[in-house]
Amino acid sequence: MSDGDDESTETPDSADETTEEQTEPVASPEELDERLDEVESDLDEAETESDLDAVEEDLDAVESRVETLPDADEDDEEDPKGDLQDRIDAVREGIEDERGPYGEDVAETLEAAASTIRDTRWTDRGEGEVREAVEARLDELDETLEATVSAPVDDDLDTHATAVEDAAGTVRDADFDADDDEETIAALLDTAEGLQSDLDDAQEWDDLTVREQLDYEGFYDRLTGKNRKDFPPELTVVRMAERDRDPEPILKALDTFDSEFMQENCMTALKRSARSRRTRR
Repeated sequence: MSDGDDESTETPDSADETTEEQTEPVASPEELDERLDEVESDLDEAETESDLDAVEEDLDAVESRVETLPDADEDDEEDPKGDLQDRIDAVREGIEDERGPYGEDVAETLEAAASTIRDTRWTDRGEGEVREAVEARLDELDETLEATVSAPVDDDLDTHATAVEDAAGTVRDADFDADDDEETIAALLDTAEGLQSDLDDAQEWDDLTVREQLDYEGFYDRLTGKNRKDFPPELTVVRMAERDRDPEPILKALDTFDSEFMQENCMTALKRSARSRRTRR
């Protein structure tokens, strides 16, 4: 390189080559508290699912800012970050409470009712109450849906459960919109929940006392008006069953009553019955 040549060194323009990181300034707990006030106000004014989506999006943004706050030390009397998170959780629950109801909620409630019908052991009275409730509630659904809801084909409770499941499918097929069909969905859900309430009130086997269950199964049929007054009447049944050489009521009493008194008398009756059978042979 000659002396006349100027050595030039290009210095890159720092403004061109470096990009300043755009970082959001750290917000103070007070600022985030105010922002949550705004989110809560927006939640109070929300009327549609879209409004709630927007509120939830704003809440997510606030939560992400809260996460950048330092955690409180164990010795600190105050925990601004924890307090803010508690508020966020409460607002999130409020959003969920405001959502819906949805057609899916109705369908799921009806399907749960159908399972209750099938899985419960009902008394004779309870079966009648279930049939009456299902038929009345299906009529309500039919009227609200303005569509034909399948009715039970006979008195069998399984067909009633199937009819309720079919109604759930009809609701799903209607593809209701949570905003446009809000009143219809609310009416359907009221009917579906009413059916579940009716089933809760219907008499099932477990509602009966032990003596009512035994009476229902004919355990006390041996007793007449006079010896029904004996106490305990179960012991009288055991002794009469022993006399009649019928072990079934004795075994039933042994399985049902756990008092030492009844257990001893049942075992004694069974042993005497066994000895009597051996003697006859």
